[in-house]
Amino acid sequence: GKINPNGGHDDVFLYYAGDETLEFGGSTIFNGSIFAGKANAALGGSGNLTGYIVTGGNAVDISGNAEANAVIYAPNAAFTVSGSGKMQGTPIVRSMKLSGSVRIQYEDMKNSDFLKKLDW
Repeated sequence: GKINPNGGHDDVFLYYAGDETLEFGGSTIFNGSIFAGKANAALGGSGNLTGYIVTGGNAVDISGNAEANAVIYAPNAAFTVSGSGKMQGTPIVRSMKLSGSVRIQYEDMKNSDFLKKLDW
């Protein structure tokens, strides 16, 4: 599915209070920001996510041919990128594991004001 495919990441905010993994697979396109108190997050298939991923979960995974153009703020999480997964942005994570033909391109956070708004 497509959520806000032509919009900006500040147009859509997904707040998730559950503890099941948030999974975005197939050819999902999500332009928005995800806030999850304790859930893990997974982006797979040929999905694309642009925005922020903020979670207190233990794992954030990008696999297959998925791509994230994001700031990932998950200080408790093991961040895994596998297959042909791609990430452009800033990962703030506990640990990182890369396997396959992954690509990571660090991009400095342009605006970190959103971190000040978090109420953990």
